[in-house]
Order: sequence, then structure tokens, then C-alpha cells
Amino acid sequence: KKLNEYTHGWQNGDLIILAARPSVGKTAFALNLCLNAAKQNNNAVALFSCEMSNDLVMRRILSAVSKVENNKISTADIKDPKDIRNFNIAVEEMKNVKLFIDDTPRIKLGDLVAKTRKLKNDHPELALVVIDYLGLIQTEQKMESTAKEIGLVTATLKELARTLNIPVIALAQLNRDV
Repeated sequence: KKLNEYTHGWQNGDLIILAARPSVGKTAFALNLCLNAAKQNNNAVALFSCEMSNDLVMRRILSAVSKVENNKISTADIKDPKDIRNFNIAVEEMKNVKLFIDDTPRIKLGDLVAKTRKLKNDHPELALVVIDYLGLIQTEQKMESTAKEIGLVTATLKELARTLNIPVIALAQLNRDV
């Protein structure tokens, strides 16, 4: 609620860059954004996970929803009856959530755009696209610098957000020295 007060919510047509150093919780925060958006008004949400597989993403989501430690889920070591109950409730809850996860590693920018457009066409209720993360999207043409490549990616994502009239959130990793 506090974040919505500051941002007035994610605005349709906006490209939001969520940037921070490694291992500070960008992905965890983004997964929470996805869940909250998908649960609101039965919206559809797209998550492009360039770093983690669908299985890993779902384990993290089920851990967050169930409040069962991720390592217990990963090792199938859920013994506490309360944890078992909470996990089963989370699984049932997630069956009704329209979260579309694409875990293509090093996805090409054109493929990401095409998949998003198709998803919006198939699911007009698509309300949010989250990309984890910006630096792993490949452009079709080679650029002379990373800065120019990131510029092309962000400009294309901004155009996608405006064209589909939905917010697009892209995670970015800052240099550890920043």
C-alpha cells in the first residue's frame, strides 16, 4: 500500500526499471509484484525469468505464499503438519492464478516482444509484464557497446509497454562497486 502511495500504482504504458546490486532481493520483490498483480481482479501476468527455471520460480512463489521455507520445498522435506497444510493451500491457490512464466535463457528481444504480444492477444486481461533481468536479453544485431545494447532493449520495452498499454517492469543488476 505504501509503495502504491508513492508511485500511484504501476501506470499503463510505463517501463519501470528496478535496479540494485546482486543479492538484495530484486527477484523476491518482483515475484511478490507478480503475485499481487495476478490476484487483483483475476489479471494475467507474464514473467520472463532469464536466470531461473520455471521450477525454481514456482518453488520460490510457493514458499512465499505458504510461508514454508524454500529449502524444505526444494528437498521435499516438509514434515510439520502445519507446513504441509499451508503448502497444500498455496498449491490450490496458485492453480487459479494466471501467472505465465517464460524461462528462456538469454531470450532474444524480438522473441520476448512477440511472446508478449501473443499473450496479450490471447489474454486481454494481461496487466503486467516482469522481466528478470534486463542484462540477459539479447538483441538480434551486435552493438559496439553494452550501453547501446541496453538502450535498444529499454527503448523497445518502453514501446511494448505503450503499445500494449500495460506496465513493464525490468530488473537490472548494478555493478557491485556502485
